[in-house]
Amino acid sequence: MTRPIPYPADVRAKGWRFEIDYEQVEQSDTWDVASEVPMAQHALLFMWMTAWTQVPCGSLPADEDIIRAKCRIPAKLWPAMRPVLMRGWWQAEDGRLYHDTIVKRVGEMLEYRRKEAERRNRNRVKPSPVPPMSRGTNAGDAPDTTGTPDTGTGTGTLPSTLRAEGSARPTPGEACIAMKGAGMAVVSPSSPKLLALLEAGITLPELVDAARDAVAIGKPFAYALATAEGRRRDAAVAPLPAARRSAANAQSFAERDRDASMARWEEMTGRVHPDRQPGGAAVIDITPTHQRLEAP
Repeated sequence: MTRPIPYPADVRAKGWRFEIDYEQVEQSDTWDVASEVPMAQHALLFMWMTAWTQVPCGSLPADEDIIRAKCRIPAKLWPAMRPVLMRGWWQAEDGRLYHDTIVKRVGEMLEYRRKEAERRNRNRVKPSPVPPMSRGTNAGDAPDTTGTPDTGTGTGTLPSTLRAEGSARPTPGEACIAMKGAGMAVVSPSSPKLLALLEAGITLPELVDAARDAVAIGKPFAYALATAEGRRRDAAVAPLPAARRSAANAQSFAERDRDASMARWEEMTGRVHPDRQPGGAAVIDITPTHQRLEAP
């Protein structure tokens, strides 16, 4: 008596590997019986793998001569192996042979593929999150800055207005959105360097400028952060030159040397130099005058 076809006739393995449950094989009666027939266990494994590559997957033709030839079993050995190798196989309505153990493996493969297809479809039709008032706001409404707008494509959305200098510190998410808007494809809100720069007071315009320059020469996110840090450090260490001081207000070499010495002392001790406190010592210029000493 034939059974219904367990799955569609066009099911293929398509590279899906056939995994053998060794514990289940060890507990199988067929495996125990095959141990008493020379080469029967080897032929069983080859037969299962051969069935896995057929169409439909996991089936064999209902012709023992073809089965023997596909499994590379010599004709003289087939009569002894046949009772062992054909145990558990049954014929379906399509005229092919199936085995419950292999049918179960094919069912697991099909179930995995079905779940993967559903997951891909969900991701494909999933709408991109649009925070309130982040796009297309009405006249007079301020754009939302509480969330992190993301189009779902990895490009992000640049805020319509960058933070003004002196305003609240931007968040890592806002900084990454701004840098993405400047063309930076890959960013990282959790970057320790980015967090340190934001903590130090780096502004969005500085990050955007550095990102544009990095993108222009094909450099990554880390390069843009290093550029922004370097520019901030250069601005702090080497400010724009001030206007030239008048001769009346110019310091002497001794005064400048004294100020530099006090600054080094304060840096090492963490205290204000006594000479900078009220009532401190006066500066004594010991520059030689090159006067000739006359003999008495």
